[in-house]
Amino acid sequence: MIRPYWFSDDRWAARGLLLGVVLLTLGMVYLTVLLNQWNNAFYSALQDKNMGTSLMSACIVAAQVVMVPFAMLVGARADRWGHKRFFLAALLILPIRGALYTLSDNPFWLVGVQLLDGVGAGIFGAIFPVIVADLMRNTGRFNVAQGAVITAQSIGAALSTTLAGIVVVGASYSAAFITLGAVAAIGAIVCLVALPETRRGTLRPKGKTAPPTSAIAAK
Repeated sequence: MIRPYWFSDDRWAARGLLLGVVLLTLGMVYLTVLLNQWNNAFYSALQDKNMGTSLMSACIVAAQVVMVPFAMLVGARADRWGHKRFFLAALLILPIRGALYTLSDNPFWLVGVQLLDGVGAGIFGAIFPVIVADLMRNTGRFNVAQGAVITAQSIGAALSTTLAGIVVVGASYSAAFITLGAVAAIGAIVCLVALPETRRGTLRPKGKTAPPTSAIAAK
């Protein structure tokens, strides 16, 4: 059923989507497991119960405050700076966060590092649908592609708990952060080497043109 699509004129879009799904799966495994490990480390660090609620609230608010401007930046600058650059930046933030988490269990340090979560989530959440839309432009398969992306996210979420247990029980939380950072680094390397730039004018046209997808996202 998929053979004509895979080997037809749309094969590059299909292969790009497959690569995107693989990268997303790696990223979702990392993000979900990292969130679990971060929550454990954070709660362990909050020995003072009087500070716990305030610091957790500050962490959540800080990440959200950072996420919104970066999502807006993607919508405004993606077509000028390149879709791949934004996606690669979001992936590179993940191993950096993983490494920084191992340096201290001070709650204020953890909140500061968590700001990077807002940066990565803002970029990733805004640019990935744009890349999928670019790859599926004028093919009529955008919904199928979105379904594949959601499936990849579900697989990553399902694998995260098992991976977290194996690494933490066999080693430590720091080892888990480093391991997950390595997984994210693999995804970043694959993105750098194999993912093409998808902004308008860099992919072979497959029919009528449409407005830049980042412009749509900016709205």
